[in-house]
Amino acid sequence: MADYRTPFLGGALNISASANYIFSLRYTTLGQTCDPMNGLANSQGTYGGCNVPGNPKLKANLGVTYAQDGWTGSVESRMIGKAHLVSQWESGREIADNDIPFYAYLDLRLSYAFDQGVTIYTAIDNLLAKAVPPTPASAYTGSTLFDPDTRDDIYDGYGRVWRLGLRLRF
Repeated sequence: MADYRTPFLGGALNISASANYIFSLRYTTLGQTCDPMNGLANSQGTYGGCNVPGNPKLKANLGVTYAQDGWTGSVESRMIGKAHLVSQWESGREIADNDIPFYAYLDLRLSYAFDQGVTIYTAIDNLLAKAVPPTPASAYTGSTLFDPDTRDDIYDGYGRVWRLGLRLRF
């Protein structure tokens, strides 16, 4: 994690970055160990005794915020590293394309704080409305009622989201 703040054009500029990289994700159940790391489809759990799908190895955020007088504006990128549907699958053999590309989302924020403890704000998450990559349950099936073909616990499952609000401080 890194954070840098400096005076800039009569206001303050803040640049922040954070990243998380997981080298392995090992589970041991009844004496059997598995590593579902970087395999995101639910079928990842059927290899090596795993009962869970994995997670991407890399997640990171990079943000720039500028504040002057009562105004604060920021741009943030949420990034998710490239992954596979199932780590043990090979593209062209078990499935046509086993790769999930690097994903990045762009978020915007703008607020104005009045002297009386009132702040108005607006935000747009996933500005470019980037869709969730499909992670089918197997190489041969799509989603089912109990096994959706997306991982919205990892990727942005809402699409573009607008918010407008008011904060009061007493």
